[in-house]
Amino acid sequence: MKKGLMSVIARLTQLAAAVTILFSILTLAGQHHWILDLFSHFRLHYCIASLACALLLTFLKCYRLAVLMLLITCLNGYHIAPWWFPVKQSHASPNHSLKLLHSNVLTSNRQYLKLLNLAQAESPDLIIAQEINQAWADRLSTLHSQYPYRVIIPRNDNFGIGLYSRIAFSDVQKITWGLHSLPSIQVKLHIKDKDVTLITTHPLPPVSRDYSQLRDAQFRAISLHIGQIHTPVILVGDLNTTMWASSYDLLPHTLHNSRAGFGILPTWMTNYPLLRIPIDHCLLSSEFTVSHMKTGPDIGSDHLPIIVELGF
Repeated sequence: MKKGLMSVIARLTQLAAAVTILFSILTLAGQHHWILDLFSHFRLHYCIASLACALLLTFLKCYRLAVLMLLITCLNGYHIAPWWFPVKQSHASPNHSLKLLHSNVLTSNRQYLKLLNLAQAESPDLIIAQEINQAWADRLSTLHSQYPYRVIIPRNDNFGIGLYSRIAFSDVQKITWGLHSLPSIQVKLHIKDKDVTLITTHPLPPVSRDYSQLRDAQFRAISLHIGQIHTPVILVGDLNTTMWASSYDLLPHTLHNSRAGFGILPTWMTNYPLLRIPIDHCLLSSEFTVSHMKTGPDIGSDHLPIIVELGF
């Protein structure tokens, strides 16, 4: 009985190892097909799975396969581990700091008070709310007294955007990139004696070939657009891609991810914590330093908020 059970465990472990190897290798070909690119979003999961398989195979005395799984762990870990490494940053002036809160609220979510309570607790300078409809815009009107500078574009199709700021801004632009005519917002913030360009955008999710192509076209357009901006830039939003996807490489290479040094910080699929992936991002030009970044609590959305504290 014991021998039979061990045989079943060995076979299941070998099957899990084979699947993990397959998915890990497929991530290397994401640029060739949109479905393959989807596999790359789960690198952290492959890393954990391959390490678990390696340990179990060692216990089962399947040493050759265990060594192979350690190599697969290293392959995935090569992409994962650097996000926890401390980033060397120049000293930021305490007079030039900025705290922002970004949240994809989920249009159908009705737990408005959770976001308002989070805003009160964190007291950010900027709040970016995505997927807001008119009901969300109405409930967030309680922020108006504290955040007198606003751009609000409510929509019922999960692509509304609201920007609430304590900091004065000018040069407001409502931009549509690509063929789908979804709105993005660009403003020029005035922080002490500095001008900063803030862009918030929410591209289509890669749920089909057409949507993936439209998202990627938007990334290319954003990269060209940012290349022509001569102020420091903040790009923030639910970008519907992770740092390991080939699509992420289409975003401006001049910007760095605020996650660097703070870990993976997965944000999407709050209902399935073990499957969460990091698709909400704050990307910054080199003038910025990041003093802290974290995810916020569950506000009833399928995304966790992100809170980023910047200096420059």
